[in-house]
Amino acid sequence: MSWPAYPEGYMYPNEFFEPIVWKPIMTAYTTMIAIASGLAILMGLTLILNYKPLLRYLPLMGILGIASTLVLLLGPLADLRRPDQAFQIFISPHIMPSNTYPGISFIAIVAYMWPITIIVFTLVTLLVISADLLAKGGYYRILALGLKSEAEYPSYYRIARILAVILLILGLAWAFYYPGLLFTAESKLMLYNITPLLPLTYTLGALIASIFILSIASILTRIHLDNIMVKIIIVSALSIIFIKLIELLRVSFILSDIPVIDSLMRVMGGIIILTVILLILTVILGLYSLRDIRILPLASFIGFVAVILDRWVYSISVQQVSKTGIAIFPVHIDFVEALPISSLILLFLGLAVILSVILPTRSVILEKVLGGEKL
Repeated sequence: MSWPAYPEGYMYPNEFFEPIVWKPIMTAYTTMIAIASGLAILMGLTLILNYKPLLRYLPLMGILGIASTLVLLLGPLADLRRPDQAFQIFISPHIMPSNTYPGISFIAIVAYMWPITIIVFTLVTLLVISADLLAKGGYYRILALGLKSEAEYPSYYRIARILAVILLILGLAWAFYYPGLLFTAESKLMLYNITPLLPLTYTLGALIASIFILSIASILTRIHLDNIMVKIIIVSALSIIFIKLIELLRVSFILSDIPVIDSLMRVMGGIIILTVILLILTVILGLYSLRDIRILPLASFIGFVAVILDRWVYSISVQQVSKTGIAIFPVHIDFVEALPISSLILLFLGLAVILSVILPTRSVILEKVLGGEKL
């Protein structure tokens, strides 16, 4: 049942009750996914390509990757109306179609992908630092996954490179997760017509987020920064800027006659422009970072803020437009949400600190075996 709203069409009953379903905390969830997926992509590519300038960061990537992946779905699961029953998604997932429930549950598939990602991230990390764990002796030998001597380490490293392919695929899947969730849902905002390259911009944003976290962690653990991190930031930021400008031009000249587009640009346009400005500033500071690497944390931080704003646009702003495209709903920021958001971040940071105490943040054996000198 619906009420007519002439001359545009109809207003739907659910437009008068809790129009903004996903609260601002959804931005924190998607940002955490960006960090975890970016680290998985970065670590996977580093191992697959055996790229020496980034090899020194592998243990740190693994520690941060495990910590971020462990909290990846804790927030969304706790945010369910019955969080006490969240475990049932693992016991009775709706993956295969049935007569009672046709179709499949995309979220159920992702729920199963979560523990798989944790396991693969952990195995790859332990394989990379296995020789260092063996050298520590004691209980660390258990974490060395059966390694008997340093001479066996190259074979363990080869296994890590094989598993890195799976890690890369999982990282890309997580980077595509939220855009995929929007596109597979019943879209009221025609997102495919507006932002068809959203999976690509989310992947590039994930790389920026991971470089920011990695650069800060490297400074804290006294691992010197490399210009390759700057180049990743610059290329990623420039690519997102190009895509955003193309999308804005397309919306302005091709889709401008669609009523819902006008409403969307009213709630999204300003934030998108601010995001582009921050990304341009990221590129400028990144270019200076090529001369003075100490500027990298600042450049990556500004890029990280741009990534958060981009997540806000597609998790919060899109909900402000009604199904008809007529009404625009306000966003009420409830400061009580600061508690779960800060809890999520603090849990990630706490796990990272604990893992950095247990596991080495740099592999001496890796640097010795691959090239015989400091990488």
